[in-house]
Amino acid sequence: MITKAQLLESIDDLPEEFEREEVIERLLIIDKYNKGIQQIKEGKTIPVDQFKKEFEAWRQSR
Repeated sequence: MITKAQLLESIDDLPEEFEREEVIERLLIIDKYNKGIQQIKEGKTIPVDQFKKEFEAWRQSR
């Protein structure tokens, strides 16, 4: 979820003229960032070593 303050700050940072895709991209980035922070708070993370093992296994399976 994105806060109104985050939305307004993102809009304020835009130039006077911009493409709507740029706004959408910024909102998606903010949303993904917020979701990541929430996952960290909820302990929904894995150690780096585990990630590396899982990533390597996935890469080799392709």
